[in-house]
Amino acid sequence: MMVAELSERFRIPPELLEDANVRYETDAQVRELLGAHGRAGQDLSGIVFPYRDPRGGHLLSHRVRLDFPLADGQKYLSEQGCRTFFFPPIRDNELTDISFPAVIVESEKAALALTALADRHGRKLLVVAIGGVYGWRRRIGVESTQDGEREAVTGPSPSFDWVVWEGRKAIVAFDSNVAGRRDLEKARSALAEELRKRGAQVFIASVPKRGGVNGPDDLIAVAGDVAALHMLERTAPFAPVTATPSVRTAFVLTRLGDLLNKPDAPVDYVLENVLIAGGVSGVFSKPKVGKSTFARNLCLAVARGEDFLGLKTKKGECIYLALEEREEDIRHDFRAMGANGSEPIYVHAASAPAEGIAALCDLVRERKPVLVVIDPLFRLARIRDEKAYAETYTALGPLIDVAREVGTHVMFSHHAGKGIKADSVDSPLGSTAIGGAVSTLLILKRTNNRRTIETVQRVGTDIPETVLEFESNTRRLAMGGTRFDSDRIACEAEIVEFLKSASEAQTQEQIRDGVEGQTRVIRAALTALVATGRVDRTGDGKRGKPFMYASPNSGSEYIAETRKPESENCSQVAEKNERIPVPENSQTSIVVPGTELDDETVRL
Repeated sequence: MMVAELSERFRIPPELLEDANVRYETDAQVRELLGAHGRAGQDLSGIVFPYRDPRGGHLLSHRVRLDFPLADGQKYLSEQGCRTFFFPPIRDNELTDISFPAVIVESEKAALALTALADRHGRKLLVVAIGGVYGWRRRIGVESTQDGEREAVTGPSPSFDWVVWEGRKAIVAFDSNVAGRRDLEKARSALAEELRKRGAQVFIASVPKRGGVNGPDDLIAVAGDVAALHMLERTAPFAPVTATPSVRTAFVLTRLGDLLNKPDAPVDYVLENVLIAGGVSGVFSKPKVGKSTFARNLCLAVARGEDFLGLKTKKGECIYLALEEREEDIRHDFRAMGANGSEPIYVHAASAPAEGIAALCDLVRERKPVLVVIDPLFRLARIRDEKAYAETYTALGPLIDVAREVGTHVMFSHHAGKGIKADSVDSPLGSTAIGGAVSTLLILKRTNNRRTIETVQRVGTDIPETVLEFESNTRRLAMGGTRFDSDRIACEAEIVEFLKSASEAQTQEQIRDGVEGQTRVIRAALTALVATGRVDRTGDGKRGKPFMYASPNSGSEYIAETRKPESENCSQVAEKNERIPVPENSQTSIVVPGTELDDETVRL
């Protein structure tokens, strides 16, 4: 990233960057600046952030945001002895005037972006970058241990002493990846506690998780000033956590009041309102319905950050464990779907290692992917008795823990049991532990040539049984209408054909006998047909006078106020009426009330 790009993307005026002496330097310049003589073959070029003493402005050290991360994943490289905080240029008495709220962020560019935001909107802010969640702790000395060894001693950075904290509002605004990460939340709480001890009124700001947003600077770039100001205004007061560790059980108890005072972390989804980041889901169906196709479509969409089934995805790295299919089939499918190989999808197409789940947990902690797919589950989790609840739940426990710890979504495929279950949670084959352990169940079904999807969710919105449209050439999936709507449309066509072939108008009961389908679907289809004029309805819908249904303009003599068939003339009608016998002592019809509207009159 060049300085001009930094300025444009994060709305930092060039004058502010120039005043802070932020600049881009080459590999050779950075090496000379930092005194870095190792790391052969590594390009150390990047943006240089000078660290100055805010009290007098003299230069202390430098930190570089590298264009190319180091082999261990590091994005920043600091000058040896850099133990201070980064302060944007001080223009007033921000260090001592407690009317300036302090905002503590992780990176230098976030500090500059928030300073520019405050300038644009006439706000008072003292923004401080600490260089990472634990950057506020520094080596402060060396002491001898009881064994005679010497070890480093860490403590708060001396930069804390440059600022008057007593009575000042201090907002800790760490990056959005803190949410759900216990280690990062612990670092944030420790910093907040240090500020509280120094007399500050501490508040926690939550950077919302959305596409492309991690730090406050990203929020300004992606969502604009209003969103960033809203983040700073919607802060929650920090309350020190009163934890009571138990020696015997090692449980850590938090008082309810402290728990309620914690700020709500925004829900982060890998698939909008369906698959939660840090959760586990299962795709269940009978064999050959399309579990693997579904999983591969999802992987491709997440890797590209594209919508899937009309829902937004979180873009990022995907790991796909194909534990029973051939490598050639996987290659063919991804090619058919339009993958070009640049997508961050990593495939393991072989059997699982002996300690499969433990190996996967280590892999997830190392790479921190957005999505992991296990296809299928029981080729990874070597469970001897799939109906044993305790064994199954114990095997799935590490997957639940690592997903929650890292923020990765773990999805596995598994077979569904025979028959239709009254409760979809019972769909997975084997122990109910499988359906109970996941945060989202995705149930795929196939009837004739139609596939459907249904979800049952702990977090998010359940998807009712909905038709999945499948394009065989591209192997891509799309969401159709609901199963009920699909059944109703098919039923409408059958009813129209049935009425055309009938010689007279039909009651609803006669139509139910002549057309396949559930009663509720047939009733909905009849309502739609009448509403759109494709079927005529007469009668009162009461006992003795049920609704009668016929094709429009059929000319049936049994439907009042319709035209007569063209082949029948008036004399034939009169002659037919003359032949109708009328008893001299006809019985009286007594209408007996009932619940069904289309039953015939009961005569006594």
